[in-house]
Amino acid sequence: MPPAQLTSTRLTDLSELLRQRHRDLSLLVERELHADGTPEVSVTTATDADWTAADVDTDTSIARAERDSSELTEVSDALNRVQSGHYGVCEACGKDIGYTRLLVHPAARRCLSCQQAVEAKRDSRSGLSRQPR
Repeated sequence: MPPAQLTSTRLTDLSELLRQRHRDLSLLVERELHADGTPEVSVTTATDADWTAADVDTDTSIARAERDSSELTEVSDALNRVQSGHYGVCEACGKDIGYTRLLVHPAARRCLSCQQAVEAKRDSRSGLSRQPR
């Protein structure tokens, strides 16, 4: 059962946000996967800089496709949680995920405090330091 804060109207609105994002990402990933992203570099006049730029363009396209594909998976998982009645519940602590957080990030799996804890742990492992906002 969804959290009490998620009235049927709110849940419907959030579900529509997720479905729209799923449609947008599906189209985007489809385009990225089937785009002819081969950079145009003339073999006869290409310099090392041309090949380097082509490599960067290709790497950027691959990273973009991976990012969008990953988000598509997150959105699909969120839609599955809506169907199963587990949407809006933090997978870490079991408390409600705030409605405002879900409006900003409808595919959120964790409440804000648990998400911050996960990020702080990841940052400490990688040696990064974040300034509090």
